[in-house]
Amino acid sequence: MRGLLVINALAVLVLIAAIAIVTEGLALSELTGWRLVRVDRLEALEAAARGETPFPSGEDDARGEWVIATEGRFPPFNYRDDEGDPAGIEIRIADEICARLAVSCRFVTAPWEELLPGLRAGEFTLVAASLRIPQEGADGLLYSDAYYRTPGRFAARREALPQAEREAGTLPPLSGARVLVEQGSLHEAFLKRRFPLADPVALPSFEHAWAALEAGEADYLFADAMALSLRLDEADCCEKMGPLYRNPEYFGEGVGFALRGDDRALRLRINHEIEEMREDGTLSKLAEPYADPALF
Repeated sequence: MRGLLVINALAVLVLIAAIAIVTEGLALSELTGWRLVRVDRLEALEAAARGETPFPSGEDDARGEWVIATEGRFPPFNYRDDEGDPAGIEIRIADEICARLAVSCRFVTAPWEELLPGLRAGEFTLVAASLRIPQEGADGLLYSDAYYRTPGRFAARREALPQAEREAGTLPPLSGARVLVEQGSLHEAFLKRRFPLADPVALPSFEHAWAALEAGEADYLFADAMALSLRLDEADCCEKMGPLYRNPEYFGEGVGFALRGDDRALRLRINHEIEEMREDGTLSKLAEPYADPALF
């Protein structure tokens, strides 16, 4: 048995020497594309993310220039400004994170269908393109914590919302009330489960439902709070109604940055900055010119 162990050890040494000769000393990351993080460093980062210790400094915090990709076609979250440069809420948030981590960041745009393949291929450090956070490992990537939420909310025609409910931010009785909703959506499923006495009016899309609300075909609409916020800012007919419904089993965890599957340490740093920005009000301030700060 002891002789077998000696033979195995010698075989490993020979293999290592052969790899060194063939690769001429190239780093493992250059051969495989993997970026390994020492266990002790990852544990230190995880402890810091829990608030137990300060974040350690080191090369894992900033590996040269970050390339941040976005689509540039989804205002106000990401779009091209008059000079053709990426702009919008997500760009401002990512730029703030870069500043806080003292890293150099370059923003680029790419067609929607090329964003995640480009991330997997190593062309980008992260993608900022209003990506809903999927279940962990669903697509082989990592996602940061949410920098904005995607709860459900009601909107109402102004004449249908009593003054008491408007001032208190509560709902009027919805028993028998016609409520517009997108057909087949999670919002329809939530409405039927949570408000079984309401009368859902399911239409093919959010656009159809919003048009019907503007036209007065019903007094209420239940939909994505962000989509409603963007419409209500420009609408005279209607206003938001009641609280935000954040139930993650229906509306998800929110929107985050996508990172490569081996960037665990980087995700911890980004998550820490997102939490700090939420606590100190920076997220709301960055979003305020564009959308409802309550969603950030």
